[in-house]
Amino acid sequence: MNWENKKVWIIGASSGIGQSLAYAINQKGGFVILSGRNEKALKATQSQLTHPQSSGILVLDLTKTDSMEESTAPYEHDFKNIDILIHSGGISQRSLALDTTLSSTELILKSNFLGQIPITQYAAKKMVQQSSGKIIVITSFTGKWGFFLRSSYAASKHALHGYYDSLRMEIENFGISVHLVTPGFIATEISKNALDAKGQATGDITIKELITRIRSGESISVLGYNLISPVQHKMYTPVTNTSISESEKTWVEIKTEHDTLILT
Repeated sequence: MNWENKKVWIIGASSGIGQSLAYAINQKGGFVILSGRNEKALKATQSQLTHPQSSGILVLDLTKTDSMEESTAPYEHDFKNIDILIHSGGISQRSLALDTTLSSTELILKSNFLGQIPITQYAAKKMVQQSSGKIIVITSFTGKWGFFLRSSYAASKHALHGYYDSLRMEIENFGISVHLVTPGFIATEISKNALDAKGQATGDITIKELITRIRSGESISVLGYNLISPVQHKMYTPVTNTSISESEKTWVEIKTEHDTLILT
């Protein structure tokens, strides 16, 4: 795809997939609008762009997106036209369904699904006027299947598939395409911001860090389990014929004092 002079609005641009897309698209000549709730992190991302002059910043909290016209008003020049909208923001979860509070589930749904709707409506209306545009939504394989410790997270991702599959049918005749991207497990900061049963960030360490610390003999406790060696790598095999690359299949099975804990 030719990204030259394309206006691309990226939600969740301060880290992870969104940040990487911002770097790549800007390098290829695209004008990127960086959105997220952390202004300092967005500015750090902007400073690392190949062409930072071809970018803008709009601080946006996905739990507070009721009035997009008001939020974008100071940046009307940047939002005069939008060629591509990329949704890559949200939060994850690390808690059992039976322990997860309703308020925690509501926060996950607001961040991962409901908060997107006003943004999408705002951008899609401009695309209808242009008779062109693309909406790209980063979901998860949990939008297709559920997974351990991800009940509310999986529900939010399933909601994305239902909403955007329906939206696609409604706006495709206006020259607008809607794409759902369903990656497997990817090492990003989202795991460190995953919510526990009460809606607090768990501060999860990465799998690589976890393995290193366990092998060094350090005592680690996760979700109330005392983890012990050895750490065994397992391969996730989906129950359908959907193709998943080797890099996306890896999960980790860790033996604890009493049973087995699966971490992703």
